[in-house]
Amino acid sequence: MVVYCQISEENREQNLWSMGIRNCYFRKLFHEQNAWSAEKIHHHTSVEIHMLLEGSQVYELEGRVWGLEAGQYLLIQPNVAHRILSSTEQTSKYAIAFRVEKDSRLQLPEEKSVLGQLTPRMLENIRFLVEEADRSTENSAVLMGNCVLETILLLLRHSGAGEAPQRKPLAPNAALALAKQYILEHLEVGPRVEDVAAYCYMSRKQLNRIFQQFEGLPVGEYIRSSRTKRIEELLADETVSLKEVSRRMHFSSEYYFNTYFKKNAGMPPGEYRKMMIDKS
Repeated sequence: MVVYCQISEENREQNLWSMGIRNCYFRKLFHEQNAWSAEKIHHHTSVEIHMLLEGSQVYELEGRVWGLEAGQYLLIQPNVAHRILSSTEQTSKYAIAFRVEKDSRLQLPEEKSVLGQLTPRMLENIRFLVEEADRSTENSAVLMGNCVLETILLLLRHSGAGEAPQRKPLAPNAALALAKQYILEHLEVGPRVEDVAAYCYMSRKQLNRIFQQFEGLPVGEYIRSSRTKRIEELLADETVSLKEVSRRMHFSSEYYFNTYFKKNAGMPPGEYRKMMIDKS
């Protein structure tokens, strides 16, 4: 038996862990090597999903006979007594097994066992996991963990499992996050509100509404405030002349630089620098 991927308590950074999945592994099953144990009635405390790529097998699950053909999967819930009654000589089968925490957001199907068809995406994931297993690098371990999680979620969805509603969005607003990133990357040139809105595929009015909702101020004011803070950071460095600060921030002249900073910071840049020096 070859274990291709195992996610344990040591790998808490894996998304599997955050979903409440424990003791998870992906492996290839060789029937001839474990036929004796597989053909005896047994059960597991974890969820087992068998995925058959070649051949065919006949299972017995709690007295009921199930036929598993190439291209199908069989999901077996915890504590379901099962065994393999027969198997063709040439079989290619993989399994994912995992335990689910009681407070997990993950929902299992209502049926104790589910027989289903592997989708092209699931088959692609299996091939990817096998290929990455040979790399044995930190990157491949992360990629495999994420791929195993995706495969589990796809199999559960395909098996009719419910899905918990999203507890909270990944960010207050995706457009807001995108706009703020654009502004941050273009502070030196002073991005226009129209540029930010166009980058986010929104109107100026829509973008302003989002900033008012989550930041409590219009986009233009957010840009001026952020740009002023960037200037203050440069002024705090005595080795950078006022002329160089003006050049870096793309002001057409030192006069406009002084006017802009005084309007938004309440004092000329030279006075602000002197104040910072006195404080230090």
